[in-house]
Amino acid sequence: MNNRQIWLRRYSKFTAFSTLGLIFVGGLVTSTGSGLAVPDWPNTYGEFMFTFPFSKWVGGIFYEHFHRLLASFVGFLTLILSIWLWRTESRLWMKKLGFFALGTVIVQGILGGLTVIFLLPTFISMTHGILAQTFFCITIAIAYFLSKEWNSFDKSLAKNENISFVWWSMGLTGLIYIQLILGALMRHTGSGLAILDFPLADGRVIPVLNDLLLSRVNYGRFDLGLEPVNMSQVIIHLFHRFGAVLVISAATGLTVWAFRHQRKEDRLFLPVLFLDLLLLTQIVLAALVIWSVKAPFIITFHVWTGALMLGTSFFLTLRSLRMYVPEGQFQTFFQHQLETEREVPG
Repeated sequence: MNNRQIWLRRYSKFTAFSTLGLIFVGGLVTSTGSGLAVPDWPNTYGEFMFTFPFSKWVGGIFYEHFHRLLASFVGFLTLILSIWLWRTESRLWMKKLGFFALGTVIVQGILGGLTVIFLLPTFISMTHGILAQTFFCITIAIAYFLSKEWNSFDKSLAKNENISFVWWSMGLTGLIYIQLILGALMRHTGSGLAILDFPLADGRVIPVLNDLLLSRVNYGRFDLGLEPVNMSQVIIHLFHRFGAVLVISAATGLTVWAFRHQRKEDRLFLPVLFLDLLLLTQIVLAALVIWSVKAPFIITFHVWTGALMLGTSFFLTLRSLRMYVPEGQFQTFFQHQLETEREVPG
């Protein structure tokens, strides 16, 4: 590997980590209610965004304006990355992936502007948040596809017990992604405190959805100086908690399987342990979000840890695919698995 390839590999990792930082700052904008602190776009209070005086970065303007600048920086990084891949990569699909990443970050920037122009509509705000998570996964994929590890593996299809890890990690990644969608829905519909206790919900494991529950919730919210919620918001909140239970179950299953079959394979087992640590952190943060009545930095770390969980699980999926399914045999692998499932008696 020549120096140019080494620097491209490092640059792609820097882009991925910069994206993770951007997700944190974007989360902080929402958590602090600063999404409309700068009411115009693409300018900042009528001034060119990149020359807006630092002396005017006060209150929520600081969070929103810094978010815009960091987003522009990540967009610029992605532009360079796509051109670099186009000029140096021999794999056509990698060239296309680079331009796909560029297209994604452009759409993301437009969505960010639309959230301001249309005053934070739920659907656009949700899409903006979820696309950020998606773009993060794209940057992880590019970085891993450029890595020495990806380009040095050359193995035949593994035994079924090894292939199971691929399916476990794929399933967990899908569940985490869905959970992040539910979290974004809860966040942008103001449903984060639609239930005020944790780990129980209205004092029960499974609450009874009736007017009495809603009255108790809104009475508690009144004491906290919060606006009342409706039953739809309560249901959205409970769906997010139910999604968390599914993620915990899938992560536990992956951990048990990895402990039984992959303890000696550090490249898989150690990321699984890191994912478990993130999961435990996420559970604690979820509790603190409720108990602190959505303290801005706590809820932002909750969002950021969710992104880190998605990225880790997605990376595990890519790594397991590379270890057990060589490049060029992915389609054969999936066709083989589907045919095997159809042959199993129902």
